[in-house]
Amino acid sequence: MHPHFPKFFNTAGPCRPEEHYMLPPEQRVLDIRGLIDSAAYFVIHAPRQSGKTTLLRNLSRKLNAEGRYVSAALSLEAATGPDRLVELPILVREFLARLEDQVAPELSPTQEDLDYALENPALAVSRFLSAWAKRCPLPLVIFFDEVDALQGEVLISLLRQLRDGFCSRPAPFPYSVALVGVRDVRDYRGQVREEGSSIGSASPFNIKSESLRLSNFDADEVRALLAQHTRRRHRNLRTDPGSALALQRARPSALHPSRAPGPRPKPERHP
Repeated sequence: MHPHFPKFFNTAGPCRPEEHYMLPPEQRVLDIRGLIDSAAYFVIHAPRQSGKTTLLRNLSRKLNAEGRYVSAALSLEAATGPDRLVELPILVREFLARLEDQVAPELSPTQEDLDYALENPALAVSRFLSAWAKRCPLPLVIFFDEVDALQGEVLISLLRQLRDGFCSRPAPFPYSVALVGVRDVRDYRGQVREEGSSIGSASPFNIKSESLRLSNFDADEVRALLAQHTRRRHRNLRTDPGSALALQRARPSALHPSRAPGPRPKPERHP
């Protein structure tokens, strides 16, 4: 971030600590590290613009920096069509491209792993993940974001492949996986039935150990965010309890000063 550009309260997209006022995202879901360390597959759900992607990206970077795991946050929003034989190969190609910016080359999957996955489009995701897990010397922790983008058979196929890989361990497969979206995975049963797809006798929704909900900021967290602004700009926003609770109703991923109750702060000039 340029030194002349001040930090601000971000409400558009993921937050970055070098640019935005923010709290450590993992503090909002206290149980998440224990689930990862216990090799769990779990769900994180919360409304849109509530900080899910910020949480995943920051936690993934932290895990990679610690050196115990290899972690990545991978979006599923590239697969928006209904045909699993088309959409699953799209996903694994997108995974390989996105991993270039998240994982060191010596720990990343290769074009050979992608080619192996694409030999069987129906199982492309599980083949890609198993090939990467076999190649990587550290346990894989994967956060699948935007699970809401998937439709019918594509969603079912992904969940079944994750379940089958989970049950096949200790064969190579990700150590811990989180599915992240607006709803809990169990709520997708209704969506699947409405679209006319069959879940089948073996439910693909039974692999999760826990379902975590990303909560809104409480009053103390809002005060902490506003205190960051006060310390950095030497200007005090309203931090009384009534004001904090009003701000809590704003988008909880971050808070922009223009959304605060009371007078808006005047623009600040910088040389």
